[in-house]
Amino acid sequence: NRNQHIKIKRTNNDVYNLKGIVYEDTSDHYNSFFIENDHLYDQESGMKMPMTILYPRLLIYELQE
Repeated sequence: NRNQHIKIKRTNNDVYNLKGIVYEDTSDHYNSFFIENDHLYDQESGMKMPMTILYPRLLIYELQE
């Protein structure tokens, strides 16, 4: 359901639904989260998580409308 993801409209008017984030921390450890109903959830545990990234090496999953 695309309405469960965060909707982003770019300057070229393309609309994307942000689905998930994968990032590498300073210890070279990868973490991944999925987004549902405007909340971040840990991909492994499914628990709702806050996220602050200080070392921004991100891979962002998007679904284009």
